[in-house]
Amino acid sequence: MRVAVLNSGSNGNATLVIDGDRALLVDCGLSARRCLQRAGDVAGEFSLEAILVTHEHTDHVSGVGPLARRLGVAVHATSTTRRAAGRRLEGIRFLPVEPMSPFRIGPFEVTPLPLLHDAADPVGFHIRSGGTGITLATDLGIVTDDLMAYLERSDAVVLEANHDVEMLMAGHYPRPLKARIMGPLGHLSNDDSAATIARCAPRIAFLAHLSRDNNTSDLALGTVRREAEERGIDVEIIVTSRERATPLVDVH
Repeated sequence: MRVAVLNSGSNGNATLVIDGDRALLVDCGLSARRCLQRAGDVAGEFSLEAILVTHEHTDHVSGVGPLARRLGVAVHATSTTRRAAGRRLEGIRFLPVEPMSPFRIGPFEVTPLPLLHDAADPVGFHIRSGGTGITLATDLGIVTDDLMAYLERSDAVVLEANHDVEMLMAGHYPRPLKARIMGPLGHLSNDDSAATIARCAPRIAFLAHLSRDNNTSDLALGTVRREAEERGIDVEIIVTSRERATPLVDVH
């Protein structure tokens, strides 16, 4: 499999997973046009099999409906997420999924993973093909034991590294918002992400959903790299961007 994070942040999220010439898109918080442009730039031609939706927040679903209708592809999400998304997911071919219930799309076996986040029914996804596994979990406050079990089976992870705790605490956000971000339904910090990656020891780790106000690429990368080195973990670390796609990375 190959994976590229097309955009990651509060301005929009989308990740492309490809096996051969067949692809899945996880979320589309960009315009359909921009998403297709970035996907084409990094991957060339491919056949999009389906769109997987993690949760209903605008930065994950704003482009899903337009893209699904334009290409005629199915959208897979929980029924609760579809209801919470309202009109944004109207007029699509919808296929409901259940957390922890695997299903197949072409060469891909997909398992939705329940996450703790302040959304209606948030999930991550574990995607397998040809003996290779990728887990995506980008909006969550805590890494549960069930999620960790799938992370530990993964050759690559796309994992949130949202904030540096010191930057967040010293910043201008109101106290209730800071508490929400650091709470069990909020977002993982750099330290949380570093500890998780050191424990699950994937070959490749994409650091996702970095806060524009409370993090920097250097801080996230340095925190995760330092923890990995201290634990003797050899992992390729790729920091995602809210402005550009990552390269298309081979996962094997």
